[in-house]
Amino acid sequence: FGSTQSRFLDLNRGVSRAFEKLGLPIEAQNIVYGDLSAHAGQAALEECLQHHPAPTAIFALSDTAAIGALAAAHARGLKVPDDISIVGCADDPAALTAYPPLCTVNLPAEEMAAMAIREIGRLVMEGVPASAQQTLLPVRMVIRASSGSRPE
Repeated sequence: FGSTQSRFLDLNRGVSRAFEKLGLPIEAQNIVYGDLSAHAGQAALEECLQHHPAPTAIFALSDTAAIGALAAAHARGLKVPDDISIVGCADDPAALTAYPPLCTVNLPAEEMAAMAIREIGRLVMEGVPASAQQTLLPVRMVIRASSGSRPE
């Protein structure tokens, strides 16, 4: 699931680049855009399950949307991860309380905040914005029970 909200566009691009790097095709019908809420995650999973073949895994750009997808999967009688794997993004504390606990991508939020604060401090002190720059920070996959091997 993706989002058209400007704050998530870089994540959308990152996911696309990762698929390209792995040589995996991205088919437009397999991308569902929403506001990344739990309700949007539920609706997105329902839409994905209409596709043939049905997906064996879902990646949501927010843990909240992924938790909504978990709820929709349970409501449909699907077993996670036996029937479908679901992975979120951000490592929200709620990911631990989901059933099953949500596999997620940990974003280095503290490091991102520290970098932003340093840049704001520099801007206040120097009064001149820095030229545009891109900084790539490492992310970490947090493996939990919502993901598993591809169903047979």
